[in-house]
Amino acid sequence: MPAAKTDLAILQKPKLQVGDNGNSWYAELLDGVEKGLRSNTASRLAGRYAGLGLSLKEIWRIMVTWNEFNRPPLSESELRTTVAYVYRKHREEEDEFSGLARKLADEVEE
Repeated sequence: MPAAKTDLAILQKPKLQVGDNGNSWYAELLDGVEKGLRSNTASRLAGRYAGLGLSLKEIWRIMVTWNEFNRPPLSESELRTTVAYVYRKHREEEDEFSGLARKLADEVEE
């Protein structure tokens, strides 16, 4: 049975460390949050995952699992709306940034 304990240790959430400089702001949120914090937290986590380059499908699967820890969980429709909105906004920002970078590159070449 000791192997099972070792395997489960891998799944534990990361511990906040002194000197993280806020890089692990999300760690405490992974245990779920209470009513009144759920939508904002869902937006922040979905944005983090979109910023890391995860696909919408990957983000959705993570967020559904996270939502199970909320007290109470968000409705599926609210979670779906939040995740889709955040993902779309991140893609729009990336497209806008790419367009600006191309424009700047063109101007530099002239």
